[in-house]
Amino acid sequence: MSVASSVDRVPAFDRDSSVRRSGSAGRFVLGGSPIRLFSLTPAGAALMDRIELSEPFEATPAERDLITRWQDAGLLHPRPDLSAAVSPSPQVTLVVPVRDRAEGVQRLLASIAADQSDAATAILEVVIVDDGSVLPLIVETAGQRLPAVRVIRVEQSVGPGQARNLGLQQVSTELVAFVDSDCQVTTDWLAPLLGQIADPFVVAAAPRVKAVPPVTGQTPASQTRASQARLGQTSTEQTRAGELTALEQYELSRSPLDLGKQAGRVQAGTRVSYVPSAAVLMRTEVIREAGGFNPSLLVGEDVDLIWRLVDQGGRVRYEPRSVVHHEIRSGLADWIRQRVGYGTSAAALDRAHLGLVAPAVLSPWSAAVWGLVATAHPVLAAALGVGTTVQLSKKLPELPRREVLQLGIGGHLGAGRQLARSVQRVWWPVALPAAVSSRRVRHAVLGAVVLTAVDSLRQVRSEATAPQGVPESLRFVGLGLLDDMSYGAGVWLGCIRERRVGPLLPSFARSRTKPRARTKPRARTKPRALTSAES
Repeated sequence: MSVASSVDRVPAFDRDSSVRRSGSAGRFVLGGSPIRLFSLTPAGAALMDRIELSEPFEATPAERDLITRWQDAGLLHPRPDLSAAVSPSPQVTLVVPVRDRAEGVQRLLASIAADQSDAATAILEVVIVDDGSVLPLIVETAGQRLPAVRVIRVEQSVGPGQARNLGLQQVSTELVAFVDSDCQVTTDWLAPLLGQIADPFVVAAAPRVKAVPPVTGQTPASQTRASQARLGQTSTEQTRAGELTALEQYELSRSPLDLGKQAGRVQAGTRVSYVPSAAVLMRTEVIREAGGFNPSLLVGEDVDLIWRLVDQGGRVRYEPRSVVHHEIRSGLADWIRQRVGYGTSAAALDRAHLGLVAPAVLSPWSAAVWGLVATAHPVLAAALGVGTTVQLSKKLPELPRREVLQLGIGGHLGAGRQLARSVQRVWWPVALPAAVSSRRVRHAVLGAVVLTAVDSLRQVRSEATAPQGVPESLRFVGLGLLDDMSYGAGVWLGCIRERRVGPLLPSFARSRTKPRARTKPRARTKPRALTSAES
């Protein structure tokens, strides 16, 4: 075999922000999602050094296999191959489900027409599925540089999932992009997604869905430009110049569709556990073979499909270099109904994907530590926390003590954040009545609410729309509490309807942390999952 045929060129990678290297020559790597500890051989450490140069390079099959495992573990994120977006790239059909949102469709079409990038030429057709609108949808395309646009009318509403399936039946291209009618695409949004799906193992790639305020009183084209301009403003004063309501400001920072600035592989139980169908690019044949969207699910059908694709061995990537804008809901009642609806999907998802929707995943040791805290035994809790950290240091004798300390204590703190959020988000229907009659429970619930509020403010402090001052911060915290409680109410409603308790119960995982000795100098590694007691 020739040398040329024994190597592959791999793309540049971005290292996940969770990754830390320590030990001699950086042979210990901690990171990923869920967090894991890797003990590298010298060859593995040298490979990681090459990857950190952030340049494409030639890799042997063994190195490529190791890189793939690091990707699957969430340590590395491949940069998209933007050359894949240059003609001839695979053709794409856009499928847009809509019901009673004619103006939204016009804004979406205007944004598609405004994108004159090379990647935009890959779009062959836009198929709009009118899902039983009261007034039959009529679109205006005159004067706009658009691909072919076709409207399919369904007289009786079948729901968003089945509407997408009906659009999928009309697709003849290799790729299909689902985009909702309350979204607008941005310039060159398709290129990073095409770059990710150029990997033959990637079956779907999703953009970052960033919230924008609703814009009214303008033409669809000017509305699209205005919303994009407002989102592009970076200073807090400029962002607030549009007289945003407290709810709109909250949504700009905490939209459930916005999965953040960091790329990731998508898998249940990880940092990016799903991607919304508000905007996602998929392989047409793969989604057909998977059966498309579950028509019986009116909410959560996108999560269900993504998890099925991953279960079947496909890779799904979240690529925030691609951005699509999503109009936020400005009415409080409508917003609450949306959050309750999101919550109702948990029980149906638990039926289809048993054990993947637990409100908290933690180790028994972390559960014991916080159980002692909640029952007013702080000394015992501290002793147990220190004891588990000491035990961890014995399992990892070669890991620097400082890293072990951060790992052990940080894991217990992470578990505490999960439990606090679960009290506010899912367990509040039980916790509040108990707090009325028990002073100890009352203190625990109050502590959970305060911890969650502080954590939420910390997460958004760098955003342009982050609350400034005490009044804004209090409104932000109050809306966060209402957000979580509305979702939790939906979870309980769904569990009652489906007669399931899985979405209400925490999941306990045991860790395996002791590195195995490596004797062969191969560029390979054995990851060991760390649960929240060590993460």
